[in-house]
Amino acid sequence: MDAQSLKLFLDLYHSRNFTRTSERNYLTQPAVSHQIQRLEHELGVRLFERTKRRVVVTEEGRLLFPIAKDLLARFDEIRTLFAERKGLVIGRLKISTTVSIGLYILPSYLKQFIKRFPDVDLHVEYQLPDTIYDLLLKGDSDLGLLAYPERQSDIVVLPFMVDEFVLICPPHHIWARKKHIKIAEIEGQDFIGLAEATPTGKAIRQRLKDLGITVRLRTEYNNIEVVKKTVETGLGISLVPRGVVTQEVKNRTLISLSFSDVNFERPLGIVYRKSKVVTKPMQEFLKILTATAPSTPEESPHPHSGRVKP
Repeated sequence: MDAQSLKLFLDLYHSRNFTRTSERNYLTQPAVSHQIQRLEHELGVRLFERTKRRVVVTEEGRLLFPIAKDLLARFDEIRTLFAERKGLVIGRLKISTTVSIGLYILPSYLKQFIKRFPDVDLHVEYQLPDTIYDLLLKGDSDLGLLAYPERQSDIVVLPFMVDEFVLICPPHHIWARKKHIKIAEIEGQDFIGLAEATPTGKAIRQRLKDLGITVRLRTEYNNIEVVKKTVETGLGISLVPRGVVTQEVKNRTLISLSFSDVNFERPLGIVYRKSKVVTKPMQEFLKILTATAPSTPEESPHPHSGRVKP
């Protein structure tokens, strides 16, 4: 039994898919299957039942999971201990974030980190905000990045950046030639919303309410990508973070307008469990995140500089 076998077991346990497990570990599917079979032979039990359609964890697999998770963490501690004595940065770093941050903000930071610390085993997954907190508290994730971070007794919150909202509409819309718009102009307009169950969707509704603005909600979605596609069809306008429509604005499939008379923005934060041992990979990634955090995904190297109006 070795660290790689345990890691493959844990990845397969989570994904229930040999193809995804092999891709995640840069191995062929037969190689993953061989490693799992070797582990099963060594333990004398079946850990997974294989069918044509799915992979099912056996009772023995469920029993092994917490032990394997702890053993792999110990392996990582040993490797990290001696690597740090040599001045090296190795180990694992698991980051959980939302789709909009993961797709449009995080990549530039990940590139910096991977270039500087290629020996760190880096994993990024997209989750809903509530799930991110659960993963952190259970020890299944090291760092989280999300909008409107909650102050909790067992969670550390670090400010990351301020993300400006813009109004988006299709290129054939009556506002398509504008660059700026006043908030009162969206009164009564057909609106495509982010679901209120999401922190961003909830915050948008509250902000509009505080400003005394009522829109006609046509539909709402949990996924900001679906919101953008729906606006492209002409069903309504929407409010989204500026950075998520950079490519659409460049391709002229969407038009973005800033507000000339109000601030409309969201805070982004970095979160991790208060009792978490901050590993060297965590330390280095936090340095990258906080050293050059821009106000939008595309520009400004100054942290928290997204406020453009008094």
